[in-house]
Amino acid sequence: PPPPPYNAQHLPLLACQPHFPSSMADWSAIQTTETAGPGISWWCNGCTSQPEVRVYFYCFEAGSAAIAVEPHFPSCVTSYERTTCFAPSEAATGLYKFTNAADCSHGLPTGLCDAVPVSNCAEEFSVTRPTSGSGPAVSVPTSSAVGCRYGATFLCHGIDVNVTPSITRHRCTVTGYSSGTHFEHDFTDAECTNGLPTGDCDGVIVKQSHCGYDHSFQVLSPTLDGTAGVKWSTGSVCGDATVSAIYFCFAPGHEVPFTRHSCTSTRTWSGTGSGYKIVTFSSNECTNGMPSGDCDAFLARAEHSEGNANTRSDEDWKALLPSESGGPGVGFWHSQTPTSTTVRVVYYCY
Repeated sequence: PPPPPYNAQHLPLLACQPHFPSSMADWSAIQTTETAGPGISWWCNGCTSQPEVRVYFYCFEAGSAAIAVEPHFPSCVTSYERTTCFAPSEAATGLYKFTNAADCSHGLPTGLCDAVPVSNCAEEFSVTRPTSGSGPAVSVPTSSAVGCRYGATFLCHGIDVNVTPSITRHRCTVTGYSSGTHFEHDFTDAECTNGLPTGDCDGVIVKQSHCGYDHSFQVLSPTLDGTAGVKWSTGSVCGDATVSAIYFCFAPGHEVPFTRHSCTSTRTWSGTGSGYKIVTFSSNECTNGMPSGDCDAFLARAEHSEGNANTRSDEDWKALLPSESGGPGVGFWHSQTPTSTTVRVVYYCY
């Protein structure tokens, strides 16, 4: 997580689920703001050993819809502005925002900047860049000694990225649907933080909970499906569901520090019986080519055909990284071989 003064929100993104010869369901990644978070929860009947799970935490400044990404300097930028700013010696402890050009050697920093803490004392403190809603600023420590000064050197290329955030995030949740076995829901503005996702967005599943043989969870994204929503099925009529998705929406014309890939594949199977299967993506199934290198991987669709009730007992879904056996792709366990499987994974590669 980012250092103080960030009061970070952590958004867990479910990437993989363990494999056991038992019945497991109702997976949910838990935020730090939720009871028992940060962590993961699930339902199990017959588990005899510890699970293996992977959860990603993407961190944001409190109250901000924009993702806190490291500055990325385009290759076409050949000149930078350098300025060093210090909080006044009489500044109170806590966050001090630079608003007076006299605090800085070459004027206030603006646009996209790197920042390095500068002080004549040993206490640790943090620096906030201009692109943050609370920056540019420094955090004056409470243990500050007499005569200590706290500041930062900013290296900026002057591009104003505050007009439109590079990335906004939305968490959308639906509850209900106690009757029926097949469900599709388009999210409303009221069901999503920061409003309804629109435009160029990636959507990934973070909570999938319904009684019965719930399966085939899929996140609908505005980019690929024309709407923000979810689809799923269950093997029996039962109580209310709770399904949540996280959306990252990208502003046009802004660079981000990773390459986006959305990989979708449909496989047909033959034979019967239970087992573990892997779907490995090919380059023509992924946007922007094959994911490679250091990547994050998020499940967005895990859908089975329905031959009979046992076919619905699919579980232990795992988004496979390029560095993992069978990756980039998806692994899963099934109690009976399905006719076909459709999967989608979103990769962010650095």
